[in-house]
Amino acid sequence: MLFAAFPFEKEMIDRAQSRTVGSRSIPIATVADLILMKVISPRDKDRHDVQRLWARFRDHIDRPYLESRLRELSEALDRPDLIDLLRS
Repeated sequence: MLFAAFPFEKEMIDRAQSRTVGSRSIPIATVADLILMKVISPRDKDRHDVQRLWARFRDHIDRPYLESRLRELSEALDRPDLIDLLRS
């Protein structure tokens, strides 16, 4: 569940794709947005998740969108290492 406190979070909600679960339609984050949410986490598990998501979906991810948002996060958080996660 995500509450939009920042503009990029609002954009993530707007980009969500509806999926039917049971009899309900539920907005699900795109893989690119899931990576963005996990990439800023300090937990090793989230870093591993990012690497696995990238390895599995790299040919289907909106790469220009993801790289642009990663650059923004990298600069805002002073974390140049964020971009490196997609170079593995």
